[in-house]
Amino acid sequence: MNGDTLNAGRVSVRRRAFFTPCKEILWRELMKKLGILLLAAAFAVCGLMTFAACNEETLDPGDDPIVTPEPDEPGKPEEPEATEGLVFELITTENSDGFDGFEEFFGEGFEDFYVCTGLTVAEENVVIPSTYNGLPVRAFSWYGMEDDILSGITSFYIPDSVQVVQWDMWGEYEIFENLTDIRLPRNPNAMISGGIYLSGCAFYNDPNNWEDGALYMDDWLLATNDDLPEEYAVKQGTVGIAAGAFLQQEDMDYKSHVRKVTVPDGVQALFGSFSRCVSLEEVLLPDSLSFIGMNAFWACYSLTSVTIPDSVTAIGDWAFYYCSSLESITIPDSVTSIGDSAFVWCHGLTSIVIPDSVASIGDSAFGGCSSLTCIVIPDSVISIGDEAFAGCDSLTSITVDAGNTVYHSDGNCLIETQSKTLIAGCGTSVIPSDGSVTSIGEGAFSNCESLMSITIPDSVTVIGDKAFLSCRSLESVMIPDSVTSIGDLAFKGCHGLTSITIPDSVTFIGYGAFSETAYNNASNWEDGVLYIGNHLIGAEETISGNFSVREGTKTIAGEAFSSCRSLESVMIPDSVTSIGDSAFEYCSSLTSITIPGSVTFIGGGAFEGCSSLENVAIPDSVISIGDFAFAGCGSLTSIVIPDSVTSIGDGAFAWCSGLTSITIPDSVTSIGDSAFEWCSGLTSVTMGDNVTSIGDGAFDWCSSLETVYYRGSEEEWNEIEIGADNDDLLNAEIIFNYTGE
Repeated sequence: MNGDTLNAGRVSVRRRAFFTPCKEILWRELMKKLGILLLAAAFAVCGLMTFAACNEETLDPGDDPIVTPEPDEPGKPEEPEATEGLVFELITTENSDGFDGFEEFFGEGFEDFYVCTGLTVAEENVVIPSTYNGLPVRAFSWYGMEDDILSGITSFYIPDSVQVVQWDMWGEYEIFENLTDIRLPRNPNAMISGGIYLSGCAFYNDPNNWEDGALYMDDWLLATNDDLPEEYAVKQGTVGIAAGAFLQQEDMDYKSHVRKVTVPDGVQALFGSFSRCVSLEEVLLPDSLSFIGMNAFWACYSLTSVTIPDSVTAIGDWAFYYCSSLESITIPDSVTSIGDSAFVWCHGLTSIVIPDSVASIGDSAFGGCSSLTCIVIPDSVISIGDEAFAGCDSLTSITVDAGNTVYHSDGNCLIETQSKTLIAGCGTSVIPSDGSVTSIGEGAFSNCESLMSITIPDSVTVIGDKAFLSCRSLESVMIPDSVTSIGDLAFKGCHGLTSITIPDSVTFIGYGAFSETAYNNASNWEDGVLYIGNHLIGAEETISGNFSVREGTKTIAGEAFSSCRSLESVMIPDSVTSIGDSAFEYCSSLTSITIPGSVTFIGGGAFEGCSSLENVAIPDSVISIGDFAFAGCGSLTSIVIPDSVTSIGDGAFAWCSGLTSITIPDSVTSIGDSAFEWCSGLTSVTMGDNVTSIGDGAFDWCSSLETVYYRGSEEEWNEIEIGADNDDLLNAEIIFNYTGE
């Protein structure tokens, strides 16, 4: 990401500063693991979320990059001059993963644009330009601003090019205390945050601006209050309804009293407009509406029915999230897509008709619709997301139209035909044994409390993450010897599961795969360790001293020894083939571990936070080192990466401050983001000539790095794709065509 500042002064580049080294590493990891949770929380009221700029560029007025477009209509007024001191970030398809929801809002493959993220100088009248550096400004998202700058602003001019307007969502509501006027985009498809997020503004607190409990500005309905009647018709001529417009808050609780709302003709999109309107029972939507967007009716748990006009073409992510009283909804045959979690936890829905216009159904689209009894997938559907029907506990029938070329049904199982993946099942499902299913997909039977027994045929090789999560009535499972992988949380929460058989064919078991099951009781534990067959599943956190894994063990499951802080050394027998994700994370007293040559897989975070670990010999049977595998191993002074390894994962050795040198063998082709970040003691790196990519921040904060011994030529070095924030690597002395050890 690039963050530019338009301001008077010299040209300089300043790097973003973090509070501690650990915070940056943990933040990057957290964003990978918790993206969907942050997305839900941030969008519930206001929508899109952005993060701080990585670089800021200060420009002289003579270098002003703002381009004011010529009027494209006769008589249209020209845009006023933009305010100096504004901060912008460049958004591209390559960095948009740091901006959850941008692809959903702007569409896949969108063209590059800028977001205005703040202001560095005090100004009363702030004008946002429509273009910057020759590209459109399409979003306004301020956060973390100084109070004296915010309080000094009296007016905003936001051009029509802007489609997202978001205030300081991370700060207090008491912002813009002197703001009296906003020129909003004349864009009916914009998403503008309103409601309580504007409650500190002067115009919000001026009673003369309110009319029958509603606050309008520039043909936008921005907020409502207790004076709003129980039945309310939004004013004719309204362009849009802001996110959170009907949201009110009292003592940290949400409230509202409006029961029926009529949306006028002319409104084309809803983004969070009725979010948390907890009293809303009925809404009348106009024929002009084309998109029911993110969080449009988030947690409207009094809403009983909705008629969607046939002008609507898409239902966005979380659109009807937790509308628990919704009993019926008619989806017209104009709709082509149903977004992620669109109807999640709509407990009252007993049936749903998916029209044959729909091509895609998102992740968890109908998750937790516990009263839904049957599903019919039309032949138009070509994409169904993970856990689309998870937790539909009353489901007894799953049918796919015979003309569908991507999916089919058999035995009340929804199956992706080409990949042979069972993506949804129910309490009456019988998995076909004809070879048409080789994988049980993520969350396929998740929260199916009516499932009492299941036979997994010997064609199945993979049981995916959360495949049988919280199947509380499931009593026994026999896993055939065709299965090689059992995913994270696969059988977690199966409280009735007392009998489990895992064959030796299994080479990977994810974290928590059998946690909170009846099998996980004291009688099945041995010396503080739980085995299922020849697989080590878990260890008590109190285990201490030296520990030897039982001979004949095949796998060490994910998080098996997590946070065993008194564990000092581990001997692993040569029967073990894989060490699961986070298997030994935060074993802070662990000083040594023997990894045998039988191990081919070291999972992500396997030894993360093992702060006392001094040295590790990775056998030449290992072909990849997982993300954050040794992150935070501050006492690690040496490590040998064998020439069997082809990739080093994101953050694999981040914050290993004791490392002074590292040799990356010729076999390695890729080095992940933050792979050696904060290796502050690293002075030299020897690198093979087959590396083609070095990720963002791979050697960031390696302040002691002096020399890179590269086995290739200068021309080959210049062909390597080196990501951002690798200045310490690039500023080191690079010795080409190195032939030494």
